[in-house]
Amino acid sequence: EDAEGGRHCIDIHWNLLSSWALSSLFDTDSVMNEAVDLSILGPGARMPALSTALLHACIHRAVHFRVAYFVGSEETYAGDRLIWFVDIDLLSRRLSPEQWRAFVTQAATTGTAELARDALLRCQMLLSTPIPDEILKELGAIRGGTLAERYLLQASFGERIWANMRSLPKGRSRIAFLREIFLPPENILRKAYPERAGQALARLHLHRYRERVRRLLKERAQRRMSS
Repeated sequence: EDAEGGRHCIDIHWNLLSSWALSSLFDTDSVMNEAVDLSILGPGARMPALSTALLHACIHRAVHFRVAYFVGSEETYAGDRLIWFVDIDLLSRRLSPEQWRAFVTQAATTGTAELARDALLRCQMLLSTPIPDEILKELGAIRGGTLAERYLLQASFGERIWANMRSLPKGRSRIAFLREIFLPPENILRKAYPERAGQALARLHLHRYRERVRRLLKERAQRRMSS
């Protein structure tokens, strides 16, 4: 609760992107070193540099073409959510010419130029966001078909698993990784489904598989509708 009586709900993430295949897009040390003060939230509050924050917002939009977000109990797979475009709009309006140059460089380096350009164009259409024409041209001229773009826009569930397995850090077991996905420990399952606490472990696994299939089918249907 702030000084004016307003209450805030903060969604804290340990990783900028929860995927091994995309883990190299943002270097944590660099993000922290280049972070800027955000005094409006209070002393000590910081945020990523504006160019990094904007690129992350564009990639975050693409992530939700495949990863569900929830509003209450409603589960949705889509990137065109107004609150995210408002974020992109507000960040874009603050970038200086130098920061726009840094944004293009980051997009090219991370292989996310197509994702960034698509998000900016969509935001421009919806909110009349002032995106410099030369920035859109430069993003459009960068070669696409990168790992990040294939992973977020084209890859199937199995292809994403394989991409994550190939990107595991040295010493991380692929068998353990697959076990986490297909046979998570009992304590994790029971935390995930507290309403089924009295059920046998096998029934919990079966319920989880049914949920996974349902979500994959819903993801596929919503992706077709938004394409």
